[in-house]
Amino acid sequence: MAENGWTVLDAANNIYAYKDIVAAGANKVVFESFKLKGDAEVARYANADITVTAYAVQADNFATAQAAWAAANF
Repeated sequence: MAENGWTVLDAANNIYAYKDIVAAGANKVVFESFKLKGDAEVARYANADITVTAYAVQADNFATAQAAWAAANF
């Protein structure tokens, strides 16, 4: 994840941050592909849907992504 511009916020829960400035209403591609871990049952996921949950945070008043995540009430 780090080599693709992501910052780990909570490794135990797989929470990462991706920082970029995007205009309101614009779409942003944050990844185009991914790989399953080597021990995953790859055939089981061949036609599966992969769900990605995302949150958007305005940068105002937060010095870091970690500070924004700590202030979130999810």
